[in-house]
Amino acid sequence: MAVLDARDAAILRALLPNPRASLREIVEAVRAEGMDISAETVRRRLLSLEKVVSFHPVPDLKALGMEGALLFVRVQGGAKARDKVVKRLVRWHPSNITETVGRYDIAATIPVRRPGDLAACVLDLRGLPEVQDIEYLLVSRSTPLMDWVRASQG
Repeated sequence: MAVLDARDAAILRALLPNPRASLREIVEAVRAEGMDISAETVRRRLLSLEKVVSFHPVPDLKALGMEGALLFVRVQGGAKARDKVVKRLVRWHPSNITETVGRYDIAATIPVRRPGDLAACVLDLRGLPEVQDIEYLLVSRSTPLMDWVRASQG
């Protein structure tokens, strides 16, 4: 298991507001936290962090004119069965896929432009023998966590 130290944590904090920050911007943010760090050290650490931290865009479905749906999938079988279901789910361009523990094995958020899109996705997944059950919820409104926290404090 990888262990993140204070410098790794500072680099990740620098990326939170802008995951596309330049190397210079990351170095400046880490130095602003009082750590002396070179651009080369940040570059090497970013390469190492890519092995344990996922860097990927999360589309704003509302800004793209789409609604979203949360899918919860129960899979029969082990890791290979889950991998097969995830590969099929990727065809539907999810903004995220998460393996879970509990009633369902996989949770995903998929874009839905029309109600038929969700039905087509569910039917496609149900066509896999590994899929035991699917539950879904349409997302009517989504609020970034920090916006919600600020609003609840105000």
